[in-house]
Amino acid sequence: MRLFTLAFVLLLSAASAQAQRYKPSKGSPEDLLDRYYQMINDGELLTPEGWKKAIRLFEQPSKYPVNGTIYVTTAYPLGNGPMEVNGDHAVAYQKWVDDLGSINASLQYKPPPPENAKVEGVIRICHLKRIAGEWRIEGSLTTRACSRKAAIRYLEYRRAKSIDPETQAKH
Repeated sequence: MRLFTLAFVLLLSAASAQAQRYKPSKGSPEDLLDRYYQMINDGELLTPEGWKKAIRLFEQPSKYPVNGTIYVTTAYPLGNGPMEVNGDHAVAYQKWVDDLGSINASLQYKPPPPENAKVEGVIRICHLKRIAGEWRIEGSLTTRACSRKAAIRYLEYRRAKSIDPETQAKH
């Protein structure tokens, strides 16, 4: 039993060391993208407060799209795909996510176009640049996006807040 316990502890230690080895350094382009994708996964881009936090990760500010379409995807995996860093510029090729459709301003779901169902996932290419010592995603934040779990939580929250009996009855 003692040998089994020792082997288990060694296995956990090795797994912990492996996880620490791949953790992006704070302030790195990898860390920036992990923070952004975690915000999408958590649904932070669906609220004005979350949007304000997210635009700080971008090169240029943007206004919160009050009635903008919400794009729903599978959760973004953290730990980026291949990244090329060249001085103050970086290009990241993010891992796959699946387009699960969208939600309009009336909170109606629209499935993805049929041609998207034939493609296995969507890859996102991000361009980053270091500005005044900090990494930023080039351009501005323009899209409200979230994971499936965050979309469900958001719709449940909006349904509970709705005073429209028809909206409450639909869900």
